[in-house]
Amino acid sequence: MRFPSGRLGAVVFLAAVACANSTSGLDFNATTNRPSADSQKNWDRPLANSHQVSSSDQAASELAFSPRDPRNLGASRAIFVTGNGTATASASEKATRVLAYVFDSPTYGRVVVTEEPLRGSPEDFLAAMQDLVTGNGKSGRSGSGQIAVIRGAKQALITTSEDGTRSDIRWIEDNIVFLVEGPMLSQRAVVDIANGV
Repeated sequence: MRFPSGRLGAVVFLAAVACANSTSGLDFNATTNRPSADSQKNWDRPLANSHQVSSSDQAASELAFSPRDPRNLGASRAIFVTGNGTATASASEKATRVLAYVFDSPTYGRVVVTEEPLRGSPEDFLAAMQDLVTGNGKSGRSGSGQIAVIRGAKQALITTSEDGTRSDIRWIEDNIVFLVEGPMLSQRAVVDIANGV
């Protein structure tokens, strides 16, 4: 079992927490989610089985939640939503959809901010975060995790690759799971970005 770092994207917290999203092809399964040297995430199109939309308003019509446009990173380069690209989807279909904003920040480089409805309870999500941190250094895991406080009082999980070159951060707010990731983001960068989302 590897320690997940990055690729939560369509979050997914743990299969046991019932947070997996099979539509996006990303699930917070430690054996598939942790990036490695041979892992090639498509930073131009970070969600599998997705389509590009022209605006947050268009995305909102296809989602079961109101997206938060992360304005602190400037204008998005692209916006993706999982699913078939129709606003007439059923409520249950919309409830499984995931949104990803792609940015090219002059400060941080490529940044992907993913949003999706929380599956399971906030308590289960927080407990799963703590379990992952407790697993630091265990046999079969690589990378590390730590809990940080962001946005005044929100607990967030920061995961960092084993070589320390890449970190991501995830948290819940208003029953939405947020993930900030990028190909070369440091721990400090993901915290700074998350505080501005």
